[in-house]
Amino acid sequence: MYGSWAARYAGEVGAAPQDLDILVIGSPDRDLVYTAADRIERRIGRPVQVTVRSPSQWANPGKDPFLQEIRKRPLVPLELAGAEGH
Repeated sequence: MYGSWAARYAGEVGAAPQDLDILVIGSPDRDLVYTAADRIERRIGRPVQVTVRSPSQWANPGKDPFLQEIRKRPLVPLELAGAEGH
């Protein structure tokens, strides 16, 4: 996770997060990802924003301003049940 939720989790002071930002690295089945995001939204009562990037994009952000910015900010890694290798 990234964004305001990750920042608060890391101890940064600020307003309560209004949404949950999730970055998925890989090439997942997007239907499954968005179905899971919908379930999370209903459970926490807040919007869930999902962004997908490939491992090579993450490793080499180049001039992608989105990746450059979030790499500077707090990140909270998640291990997902049912993910490959688990």
